[in-house]
Amino acid sequence: MRQARWLHEHGDEYRQMLLRNIKERLPQLNELLVGAEDHWGMEDGIYRFYHQSFKVYRLQALTEQICKSLQELLPDRPLNKWFSEIVAQGTGHQFEMEHNENWLRHTRSIVEASFHAHYFLKMVCKYGKELETSPNTTANATHTIYDPVGRVVRIELLASVVFFLVFEGPIRLAREEVIKPVEWG
Repeated sequence: MRQARWLHEHGDEYRQMLLRNIKERLPQLNELLVGAEDHWGMEDGIYRFYHQSFKVYRLQALTEQICKSLQELLPDRPLNKWFSEIVAQGTGHQFEMEHNENWLRHTRSIVEASFHAHYFLKMVCKYGKELETSPNTTANATHTIYDPVGRVVRIELLASVVFFLVFEGPIRLAREEVIKPVEWG
């Protein structure tokens, strides 16, 4: 309840501040994204994971660098709790020869954390370029998907998701509406 009140009282202010901070840092964020997507960034790290090379551990530095840059966008707001947990589980590891015996247990979290960090950096850069004003909580983007039995499920995603998903704070992320299948003939 307290977080919902905070979001109601400060959400617009923080969305504006976040977009302003993203735009101010966009050259550095884009440079970081280019590095992450470079051959020696994510590409090499994932290759190393599948070839059981200790060099997959290098992804941790990239993940930490991305997270530091994201946190600097709103330094007084904590990063999303789940994101922080994923990053904590996927960083701070040192390679030991015994890790080769149970590779997935020791390295999957490193790869997972890097994927999440990369995704958020990519979205911040994308919307930092595309948006001129911060989205409000009523601006929706609608996506239509199908559920396993072929019914259409419409998910309305708030445009501000990108802005608050990476930071801790309650926000209604999606509203699902199941649409009855069309009866033919």
